Amino acid sequence: MALIQNANNLWVLAGAVICLLIGVFARFARNMSYVQPQATHFQIATPFMKLNVSYRRMRTIRPVDLVQIFPPNQQKWATIRFLSPLYGYTALAVELKGYPLSPFALRLFFPPQFFLPKATGFVLIVKDWMKLSTELDTRIGALQGGKQKSPDQPGLIESIRQGNRRW
Repeated sequence: MALIQNANNLWVLAGAVICLLIGVFARFARNMSYVQPQATHFQIATPFMKLNVSYRRMRTIRPVDLVQIFPPNQQKWATIRFLSPLYGYTALAVELKGYPLSPFALRLFFPPQFFLPKATGFVLIVKDWMKLSTELDTRIGALQGGKQKSPDQPGLIESIRQGNRRW
């Protein structure tokens, strides 16, 4: 009988340790996501996936209010609870010609609120949407003009590498 109790105690302890590790990971994982413009693409990084989106896929970039894209009266209670701290933010709607991966694969790693509801594209919620929008426009303009930004010109990427690279 004592052997069974010790075995049960080990299973309970193992379960508690696993739950604790998942909780710690969830706490810090939300700070591990970022958007980073590169020379020919921009990178969306999450704890489980890094997605590179070519500027050639992009149609438009526009600022949007989250309340307009995801109206609270049309959302489920779980979605409202998830978005309520973010409703004051302005996001960037990046409309694309096509997704870089299949939509099924993307929906495995990203929440539904990451996708534009009525178009092909992403909703990027960042702290400084104007800075990101300007950097993306600059990179797209340089790519369309046939010239790349020279490495000796400091830009957002260089300042990100020196400091905090999360938006």
